[in-house]
Amino acid sequence: MASRLSGLLPEQLQAASASLFDRLRTLPEWKSVLARSGTARSHPDGRPEKSGVMLYMPGNDEPDVLPLAGEVSGLARLALPRVTDWRQSTMDAAWVENIDGPPAGNMETTRHGIRQPSPACPAADIAQIDLCVVPGRAFDKLCNRLGRGGGFYDVFLRRAVFAGPHGRAPQRPVLVGVCFDEQVVERVPTDEFDVPLDIVVTPTTIYRR
Repeated sequence: MASRLSGLLPEQLQAASASLFDRLRTLPEWKSVLARSGTARSHPDGRPEKSGVMLYMPGNDEPDVLPLAGEVSGLARLALPRVTDWRQSTMDAAWVENIDGPPAGNMETTRHGIRQPSPACPAADIAQIDLCVVPGRAFDKLCNRLGRGGGFYDVFLRRAVFAGPHGRAPQRPVLVGVCFDEQVVERVPTDEFDVPLDIVVTPTTIYRR
């Protein structure tokens, strides 16, 4: 899969990312989450709570989702993944106010060179996340996802979908995979532990399960 992207220049990847997120913005699910922010649920004291959107910190060969972060943080609560145990391949989601600016200590760089929310950022309950944008190494047209081998998203997505008392989360987020067209393959190998996504968006196409 890396070889499919290796021939693309950085400016081509950046342009493809922009096209991809223009397409993502057309999703009814995306529009709905941002439009209902502040009315979807309430705090115990009756104050409206914003909708929650989870993005990710992109690697060099992943769609650059960062331009969306500013849009999200203005209308909804922004969550990012945070590794909690490297050996057990577990991560949670944490609320962040600003990826690049204050408050100080909002983000940290791990020993593996990955930027993520610092321990000072409050953990986000999965039930508070309305839409989750998910990266991956490859996707197919049935919205199956192949990760990078660490299993972090696999564990997280299973918890997001099946964490409820009856084997289903009481309020699961809409799962939206994003990738370049070169990352779409005929079939992604899956097993009983894999969680299919609801939607996959590329610069040219939207796939729905």
